[in-house]
Amino acid sequence: MAQKAWRAQHFIMHIVKKGNKNMKSLAYMSLVHPIIEYGVACWDPFRECQISALDHVQNKAAKFVHHSGGSEWESLV
Repeated sequence: MAQKAWRAQHFIMHIVKKGNKNMKSLAYMSLVHPIIEYGVACWDPFRECQISALDHVQNKAAKFVHHSGGSEWESLV
């Protein structure tokens, strides 16, 4: 799941790199977030490496959208 989310994240970063914050957030919430959400619900990550892999994808997206490390998105795991 983390690999699939990374591919979707890189696609978004390539396509909407010059977009505004709202467009980037909408692209993340519609393309990447459902993949991670599905992975958390079905996969039930219990190992620290699995949790950190999904958090890393979300943190990278937050940095891309908000141009900082913090975001108002809630953690999925």
